[in-house]
Amino acid sequence: TDNASFINAEEPDDYSIYQYDPLGNVLDFGYGTTTAWGANIFTAASSKKLTSVAFYAATVNTSYEVYIYDSFSGGSFWGLLGSKTGTLTHPGYHTIYLASPISLTNGDDFAVVVKFTTPGYNYPIPVEYPEPGYSDAATANPGESYVSSNGSSWTDITSIYSNTNVCIKAIAGPISPSPDLTGLIVYPNPFRPALGHTRIIFAALTEQATIRIFNVAGQLVKKQDVSGQYSWDWDGKNM
Repeated sequence: TDNASFINAEEPDDYSIYQYDPLGNVLDFGYGTTTAWGANIFTAASSKKLTSVAFYAATVNTSYEVYIYDSFSGGSFWGLLGSKTGTLTHPGYHTIYLASPISLTNGDDFAVVVKFTTPGYNYPIPVEYPEPGYSDAATANPGESYVSSNGSSWTDITSIYSNTNVCIKAIAGPISPSPDLTGLIVYPNPFRPALGHTRIIFAALTEQATIRIFNVAGQLVKKQDVSGQYSWDWDGKNM
């Protein structure tokens, strides 16, 4: 079966994963330049620590600036809680570990803001979008995802495209035992056997890991232990 698939390389058992993009990166959005900002506002479901954020890099050498804020009101983000900057050598899905975990309070809102710079590509922001025949199940609500050309003037993305969200995740849970997981790369992502994708490549994978592959309906179609591996060959069959 040729499934257009989303790969989740995080072991989720002890984590709370905040996201609005279960179908993954469908399209990219931008303002005609290589830099743009995206943000998601979440409500903490438990009092855990925010340990990492995750998003997609569209190009090689994508640079990012991550900011965690306490709130969003009056069109601005308030109460900076933490930040992280860096450059990603490979495109694909990346998990970025914060230098210091941030305590979340059950029921409180928090915001994850990312400045994306994608060399040579004018659509820096990864989004989930209801592409007909591919990701029709995508849904979104006002007040979840925002975009900006300059980081100061923000627009709710649902006022531009309905049922569209920015692909930024927040992961809360136990503190990572090893900083070596910073920059974990899984590529290609999305994984599309119909387009000839047969090998999944990992970079910066130093600990035990399990890959879970979901179809566009959010159903688990394949689970594979990839501990100690640098790639995994799969043709989308034998599910």
